[in-house]
Amino acid sequence: MFAITALGAGVSSDSITYLEAAQSFLNGDGFWVNGAPLVHFPPIFPLMLSWVSYLTQGDLLLSARILSAVSFGANLALILVAIGKCTKNNVAAIICGTLLFVFSAPIIPIHSMTWSEAPFLSLTLAGFLFLARFFVRPQLRYLVAAALILGLAAATRYVGLVLLPTIAIAMFTHNRGSLKKKWKDALVILLLAGLPLGIWLIRNLMIAESATNRSFFIHLVDLNHVKNLIRVMHDFIVPLPLPLLAKAVIVSLLSLLFIRAFLFVQKKSFIKKEALSFESILPSLLVLYSTCYILLLLVSISFFDADTLVNFRLLLPVYIAILIVATTTAKKLS
Repeated sequence: MFAITALGAGVSSDSITYLEAAQSFLNGDGFWVNGAPLVHFPPIFPLMLSWVSYLTQGDLLLSARILSAVSFGANLALILVAIGKCTKNNVAAIICGTLLFVFSAPIIPIHSMTWSEAPFLSLTLAGFLFLARFFVRPQLRYLVAAALILGLAAATRYVGLVLLPTIAIAMFTHNRGSLKKKWKDALVILLLAGLPLGIWLIRNLMIAESATNRSFFIHLVDLNHVKNLIRVMHDFIVPLPLPLLAKAVIVSLLSLLFIRAFLFVQKKSFIKKEALSFESILPSLLVLYSTCYILLLLVSISFFDADTLVNFRLLLPVYIAILIVATTTAKKLS
């Protein structure tokens, strides 16, 4: 990835905002853009850029390039760790996961841009690995690690807010122990994970009178959003110029096959009393996360941000979650 971005990481309008916010922070002025406080985006990605810039003598463009390369390597490594843990280091499954990640058409462009998606994915995957570990071996250190990492993820992209309900549900569906213990663990992890984003939102309300620079307004999801969802999910896997109807059929068939296979494997694990094994817990966590992610996306578009583009950037976490679950499920069926 560092070689691919030899001329520099890509820059878009969002990138300019991140870079200006990072420069403002380096200047000691906090997170400001064009004379106004940064509100539309959360602070962790500009903060990452500013931290890396200490290694590049303040060169934020070089910092973005380094961060892109590190995020790409981290995401590939985390995907392989997840697949390896769920398949007992099956070589075929690991190779399959590598190919599905590296050769998916949007992966390289997303990771070569100065965007927050790649670091968000890294933090999310790392957080879920620790959370799954906690459910298998309920130790406080795993719970705290998961909370802190997922908290940083939630403060990297506002869509990371979906991590909080995902965690809340998982603490009662995957956590072993008494109901009292489940409530206690849920309280601990939600307080820690929600703290960074909570502080940021309070800061925004105090200085900008808006939490996220978005207002409540009803503009329900329409057919165009659904069409874009179908196109994006299809093109992640099969980037061929097919008619929309053909893409819809392919996505529908693959979705039904995926759901049926996943439920079959989970039922088999339950019968064998392996439901609380890492191999079963991590895939179910990722399916829960993907479901909550899509639901939050629909709510956001319908009531808060009608301009949200259903594109590769937005659906990257869902694709990666499905990649991991599909690969591990296929191995268990073989």
